[in-house]
Amino acid sequence: MPLAAISMSALAATTTRRWSCARPQEPQWNPANEEHAAQLFTWLRRWGCRQFAIADERIARENLATWWLAWRKRLPAARLTLDHIDNRGLDAIANAYEELRGRQASWQRRKTGRVQMTFGPAGAAKTLYALRPNACSPWDAAIRKQFHLPETGDGYRRHLVRVRTELAEAVHDLGPGGSAKQLPALLDRAESSPVKLVDEHDWVRYTRGFEPPAPELMAHWAAWATLNQPDAAGLGE
Repeated sequence: MPLAAISMSALAATTTRRWSCARPQEPQWNPANEEHAAQLFTWLRRWGCRQFAIADERIARENLATWWLAWRKRLPAARLTLDHIDNRGLDAIANAYEELRGRQASWQRRKTGRVQMTFGPAGAAKTLYALRPNACSPWDAAIRKQFHLPETGDGYRRHLVRVRTELAEAVHDLGPGGSAKQLPALLDRAESSPVKLVDEHDWVRYTRGFEPPAPELMAHWAAWATLNQPDAAGLGE
């Protein structure tokens, strides 16, 4: 993905709720900690995850804590960015996602009785993003449809491979010595991790239907802006 496309999407996302749900820059959440778990589910509900009903939050907390106990030492280290995670690490993330998405989040009360609600694909991916914001990208139904990805762990793994490829293309545009870690600051989005920037592009483009201008058109805009800048050398004359 060209750096210009990520830049345009980041600009568009600043006026949406998607940007406000960037992972808070605070000490890493520990789902086994009651206070951290409460903050995590409040954050997930703000991000549209209605399956985490307040009335049943105890169910979601217990299932997340059990899952975390099994997976926390098997997931890649929190400091690792997606471009530095090998196939073994991707397999661990995919398997952790698959196990989490089927865990119960709450009950939905219907006239015919109670229906079990699970973390689901979006809830599992957003939870992983909260716990590993440098490596795990969120996704939604529109993004999965765009790339013909199933909700499964294999589908999520393929999603991460694509995100890694998109980041590599953006880093290439930075030139020699560029790295994915430079992207958030470069785009004035220090609150977002590199994978979150790709998520914002995907959400703006595929979920909201905003098609960024073609690279050729943006090049024309850049040239026009340069031609129409005041002559800095003549400002003092």
